Amino acid sequence: MSLAKAVVRQADMDPLEVEFFISEAMKEFASFALLFSMLLLCARALCDFQLAMATFLKQQAVERGGGTGGSAAWHVVVGRNFASNLTHETDHYLYFYIGQTGFLVWKTP
Repeated sequence: MSLAKAVVRQADMDPLEVEFFISEAMKEFASFALLFSMLLLCARALCDFQLAMATFLKQQAVERGGGTGGSAAWHVVVGRNFASNLTHETDHYLYFYIGQTGFLVWKTP
């Protein structure tokens, strides 16, 4: 099963951090891709997947230490339908898609 390519919709982030978050999301996404191809997804399973992906990416940000300052201010949203209105640190915002799943990653000041 081939995995969809990540499409960056908007980024205000160091290119190396963009590459890091997309790479980590792609690796974790791939581990669920086979499961999704075998299961008929119910709303609960989809929510569990989205929460697991968001939790995983936030953990990666915390472990990486983040850009400037502490890493406690990283936020991650994963889903197919969401809107946002947020404030972020300069150079710490990323919005991308893998297939039909959107990823929003940002750090607050």
